[in-house]
Amino acid sequence: MNDLKECLLEQAGCSTWKKMWMNLTGPPKADPHIYTPKMRVANKLLKDSTIIRKLLSYKKVIVVRHPIERLISAYLNKIHYIRGTYQFQKQVLGYVQSVRKSARANDIEWQEFV
Repeated sequence: MNDLKECLLEQAGCSTWKKMWMNLTGPPKADPHIYTPKMRVANKLLKDSTIIRKLLSYKKVIVVRHPIERLISAYLNKIHYIRGTYQFQKQVLGYVQSVRKSARANDIEWQEFV
């Protein structure tokens, strides 16, 4: 039971919600992808009965975005605006190079991504 983790839907506004939660629970961190124990329903300090009570009684929320909006957001955040490493670009690059041999990780176009 103590192995429960958050269930995140990427490109659905999770980072924004995490930033807001971090602001409400303590000093804000620069990166919303760094988790703190306060951000989890379950942690190693809680008994299984407490975790189950929380899961059964807490309100659950799911944020849903239009699929095209999610696709555009994924391209802009993970492919177009490079943040240090080319991790996401490299995942797409193999396919793009099958269409355009000269493609590099830092020049993937929207049409190629889609």
